[in-house]
Amino acid sequence: MSGVIRPTDETVEHVLAGAPSYRFNNLSMSSNGMVAYVDKTHIRVENAPKRTGRLIPVAAAKLVQQVKFVTIDCKEYLVVTSDVGVHLFDSAGATLLSYLSTDKIHEKIENHPENDPERMEYCCTAEGLHGTSMLLVGTSRGALAMLHYDARKKTLSVEHVACGHRRPVCAVATSVSYIASGDESGQVTVLAADFFAEHCRFPSMGAPCCSVEIRAGMIIAAFVTGVVRVYSITHSHLQIEVDAHCRALNSMAMHPSANAFATCGEDGFVNVWELPSKQCDDLRLVSSDHFKDRFLVGVSFFKDNSNKLAATAYDSAFLLTRV
Repeated sequence: MSGVIRPTDETVEHVLAGAPSYRFNNLSMSSNGMVAYVDKTHIRVENAPKRTGRLIPVAAAKLVQQVKFVTIDCKEYLVVTSDVGVHLFDSAGATLLSYLSTDKIHEKIENHPENDPERMEYCCTAEGLHGTSMLLVGTSRGALAMLHYDARKKTLSVEHVACGHRRPVCAVATSVSYIASGDESGQVTVLAADFFAEHCRFPSMGAPCCSVEIRAGMIIAAFVTGVVRVYSITHSHLQIEVDAHCRALNSMAMHPSANAFATCGEDGFVNVWELPSKQCDDLRLVSSDHFKDRFLVGVSFFKDNSNKLAATAYDSAFLLTRV
């Protein structure tokens, strides 16, 4: 695999302090190797090998959707999205820097008539916008809320709203030029990052898009059906479709530097894929590792210029590391 060395056959199991809940992409890794995951209505941030970390309760939350390390204005933060809103912590999870309620965000967003009026309102997922002080938040109302973070005042405020979906936004990714988002129906929408104007959209798959990434002029979208789709941004069309997993696909992660990504799911497999190139115009399966009797819910590459992978399993107190 060009640019990426295949992981060896050695698996290390680090004991976690808690047990990851069933959530999409329920593993996030910081630049210094800390891991974060949702454990019921709490967040755990840990240095797994050293078995140290902290438990962060999310006050009044009934549903914690995601925890993620994001970069805002070139600095790393920990963001938690839930039914009560968006919590922004320092990268260690030690200090709550800012909070914005779901109600404040949804004041700016009209509820789409297709959404169940009895459904719980919540913030689904978040991502930083490259080189800016903006935080993008996917909401249960099908909109992307662009939040501005004032680091001096430690405040979050709604700067702009993009209403490109009719269903809750499950996944969001950014690049210098584009923003991609996927929703519960499987629709994927691409916006220009400068003016938030819609560039293109790809129709619903009829099943949730659990994860979306942007790399090398392509949108990579993972669906709970086990399918991975690659879309061309330039030509605004479907380029490749593969059946990546035989059961529900729950998580996808891009390699920090190479044109490769990993997927994992209920079938217990962690698969590593290489994106199309001049040498090969298809997705290429580079490695496939099976973790027996594990219901995988999160996968991430380490950010230390190695090719190590880590994965979490539902209700299992182990971080599975492939080195």
